[in-house]
Amino acid sequence: MTTRQRMAFALFLAAPMLGAAADFLFHGRPIGANAFVFAAVFVVTLAALLRIGHVPMHQGRRLMVAPLLLFTALLAWHDSPLLLATNLLAVAGAVTLGALRRTNDQLRASEITDYVVGAASAGAATFAWLSAGLLRDLVASRDDERLVSPPGLTAVLPSLRLGSTEVAAALAVLNLLFLVFVFVQVRYLFGGQGLVQARVHLTYAQYARHGFFELVVVALLALPLLLAANAVVNGRSRVVRGLSAILVGLVFVVLVSALDRMRLYQREYGLTELRLYATGLILWMAVVLVWFVLTVVRGRPRGFAFGALVAGFLATLALNAVNPDAVIARTNLARPHVDVAYLGSLSDDAVPALLARLPRLDPPIRRVLATALLQRAESERGLLAWNASRTRAHSLLFDHHGELVADAQSGGSHSLLLG
Repeated sequence: MTTRQRMAFALFLAAPMLGAAADFLFHGRPIGANAFVFAAVFVVTLAALLRIGHVPMHQGRRLMVAPLLLFTALLAWHDSPLLLATNLLAVAGAVTLGALRRTNDQLRASEITDYVVGAASAGAATFAWLSAGLLRDLVASRDDERLVSPPGLTAVLPSLRLGSTEVAAALAVLNLLFLVFVFVQVRYLFGGQGLVQARVHLTYAQYARHGFFELVVVALLALPLLLAANAVVNGRSRVVRGLSAILVGLVFVVLVSALDRMRLYQREYGLTELRLYATGLILWMAVVLVWFVLTVVRGRPRGFAFGALVAGFLATLALNAVNPDAVIARTNLARPHVDVAYLGSLSDDAVPALLARLPRLDPPIRRVLATALLQRAESERGLLAWNASRTRAHSLLFDHHGELVADAQSGGSHSLLLG
């Protein structure tokens, strides 16, 4: 039996085996330790397949292992649904690293299309199909052995026959439009509290949300356009790179405005998960734009995608270290107006902070919050679904059950929004 035949047979066995393992680990259970167990089984299976096919464990495959195991382990640390989704995005980013086929020296110079094609070539559906597609892609030692190969940015746009003059002219017009927009809207962009108080029908919520979505739209439109413009001229035009830097600076003006609006919104209404994550997203965008200037604008575009992905990994780790729900609970309980209904709906990540502050709260607030904590249901289902945050929260609730019952049964009027 040839090496290729052995590899095909091994893949035929490995894919349904991983599918069955996933069904056993996840069926009827919330995500917890089972995610890390599956990732570990997947890595061991991949290593065995690479050994069977005599494929070296280098390039993106080796770089994939650490973040894959790290972020699946973090799925068993916190309980927040938004943080879980963020960690899953980081897991997806780790998988795209595994799709890279460049040598170790060239790994950081991979183009954006390398990442996109790597993710697409893995396929998606049931766990077995996903495992088969991903393993098939990861065991390919060269790009020409893969189902889909990255063509490079210049090949993606073969029909474009634009020179540096045309691209520079288009960027100059775009810069002019942005400059006019910033000049005309400068009072609205940085009006802050004074503008909200001066406008009769303008609320803090409308002011902040409008600014944030402006930023998202501008960033989503500007960054791909800048990448495409520099790719068309192969980064050889200093004029195009200079105009790109100016556009990034104008985007930063909108970014700073959005951050100021979010700060104002949080000061008036307190923290929520969406507000905190929105702030984190803005800061990550700022880092990516700075990295764009340091790479693409300086004529080194191949390092951009790798750096942006690493920045995403670091941002995700920072969120896990901060523990957003606990920060929200501590911040909002220190405010004069407390939305007890919202605090009671936070994940188990917030339970230790809520219990720590409970004795210092006014009796009416304490009563509503204690009732909400007592209504939390046991959600863990065995060792495979173990989660550190859920385990700690349930242990603390059990230890303080008597105190919570006493607070919940105490007299006094209350409402869900108290101050």
